[in-house]
Formats: sequence, C-alpha cells, structure tokens
Amino acid sequence: MGNLLVGTSVAGDEAAVGVNGESRMAANADIRGDFIAFGGLGAATNLQVSGDMVSAADVNVTGNVEIGGDLAVGGDLSGAGRLRVDGALSVAGGNQFLGFRQVSEEVAFQNTPALPCGCDPDTFFDVSEAVAAAALDNDNAALDLPTELSAVGKSEMRLTSGSYFFRDVEQVGFSDVVVDGVVAVYIEGSLTSIGSQQIRLAEGATLDLYVSGSVKNVGNIELGDKFAPSSFRLYIGGSESCQLSVGNGRFYGAIYAPEAELTYVGNTEIRGAVFARNFTGVGNMTIGYAAPHESPEECDPVEVPPNPGDPGDGEPTPDPDPGDGDPTPDPDPEPPPIIID
Repeated sequence: MGNLLVGTSVAGDEAAVGVNGESRMAANADIRGDFIAFGGLGAATNLQVSGDMVSAADVNVTGNVEIGGDLAVGGDLSGAGRLRVDGALSVAGGNQFLGFRQVSEEVAFQNTPALPCGCDPDTFFDVSEAVAAAALDNDNAALDLPTELSAVGKSEMRLTSGSYFFRDVEQVGFSDVVVDGVVAVYIEGSLTSIGSQQIRLAEGATLDLYVSGSVKNVGNIELGDKFAPSSFRLYIGGSESCQLSVGNGRFYGAIYAPEAELTYVGNTEIRGAVFARNFTGVGNMTIGYAAPHESPEECDPVEVPPNPGDPGDGEPTPDPDPGDGDPTPDPDPEPPPIIID
C-alpha cells in the first residue's frame, strides 16, 4: 500500500482502522485513531497512530513508529529504528526491537483482542438479491427511463425520490447524474466509468447505489457530496477486483464491498467509510471518516434483507439497518472507517 492517511472529516466521528488479516505497509501511514492489526503487521515505513494499536500476532516494523496510546502485541515485537509509545507497551512474545525506544511503561500482555470485523459470509448483505428484486419492482416508468442505460443519450440525468434499475452500463451515455430526493439505484452487472464522470446530490438528497458486479473507474471521478458524506452509500456485490481509480478519485460516502478487493492507483480520497475483503494500492490514499446516518423516509423502494451483517461492534461499513422501517438499507451510525477481512 502507498501513503495512507486516516483521520476524521466530521467533528466527533472517531476514526479507526481494523484489519482481520495481516497488514503490510511500504510507505508512510498516519492513522488518527486506533489501529487493530489483528493478523500482524509487517512494515518498512514511518507509522503514526494517535490512539491505541493492538495485534494478536507478530509486529515487525523498520522505521519510525509513534503510538499515542497503548501498544499491545500478541506475538513478537521486532524491527529497527525509533519506537515511541506514549501509553503502555505489552508484548506476549519476544521484545526484539532494536534502536531508540521511548516507552512510558511496560506491562504484562493481557488478553488476545477480538477480531475487529465479523466477516462471516452468512452475515453479508446480498447485493445481487436486492438488484434482482429491483429488476421486477422499480420507478423507471415514472421518469420514462429505459432499463438499458446505454440508451440514455443525455448529458445530464436527474433522479427524484424513488427506486431505479439499470443494466448495460459499461458504456454510459451521460456525464452527470443529479440526485434530488431519497434515491436508490440498482445496477445489474458491473459499472465502468471512463473519463470525467460525476454524481451530484442536491441539498438534503441521499443515494444508495447497488452494483451486483464490480466497479472500475479510469480517469478523474467524483462521487457524492463532500459536505454531507453520510448521504451516499455504494454497495458492491461482486468478488472481482474493484479498481477505485486510475488517476484522481474522490468518494464522499461509504463503500461496502465485503467480497471484493479494492485497489487504487494515483491519488484517492474517501470521506466516509470502507468495508472490504482486501484493500491495496499505489499512490496516496486519504480517508476522512464520517459516520453514516439513516436516510429520510420519503420513498418506498425495493424490499431488501434486514441486515447485511454485524461484526459485533457495529460493522460492516456501510451497515444497512432497515429495522426502523427505512425504505433503503441504511448504515449503522457507529462503524469504523476501514475494515479489511
């Protein structure tokens, strides 16, 4: 992974990074919150964590490491460089870090941490099932919209409150989508955007975008509302690798891709939250966490399963929660920003 910056974009929303598997870093990482590297950490980098860092396995870091809270290692701690821990350091195995060490105190390792993400596939929200249901029940006719999106030759398409279904979107015939209301869009297959594409949300609007396949973007792309990132949620149902951007990409919202690997090349910014199987990239990745909120109850789109999954701490991100009668799956308001299985 390239340079990684994780912080907050909304005051009061505390950021965190949780990885079930092994974390590997080869560039600078600045995590302004807690970091759970459950499967261990291997890094040759400058690593800064403002909160606590916890791992159930080995941690090997070469470079400058600064932990603003506690550092708990369930395996061996090794590496070389500079280690600063403002809180307590606890290591279950061998402490073999070489170089300058500045540690407030060393204590005995207590308990192995729990997995940060409940990634049982049985708990995942079935995006493909929701898309299939929307194919039979949607509001396309109300706006005289075809289901074959390639047939839309407009430069702009405005969607008012409702539920819309499209297929055949690999070559989109428009460059600007305006969402004006509480909108759910269901796409059968994959979504490919080439060039400068944009989805804009009017004031107070929300968008839940479901893609049964993968999402690939090449070039400059901007999705969502930077002033209200909780208003946009992207659900990816496929297991293929999803390329967020080649070039410059900005996503204002939450991305839910429990079975996909998310990749990026270039400069990518996410203001919101991410839940994915794997997360890799080359370039600069900036994530400003913003907790998702429930959509207003203004339309009655397709019925979907009640809960896409709950890993135990409010994950995944986004975590639909239609139990309150909300017409579209809504994320839990307390998910961490990055969870990687």
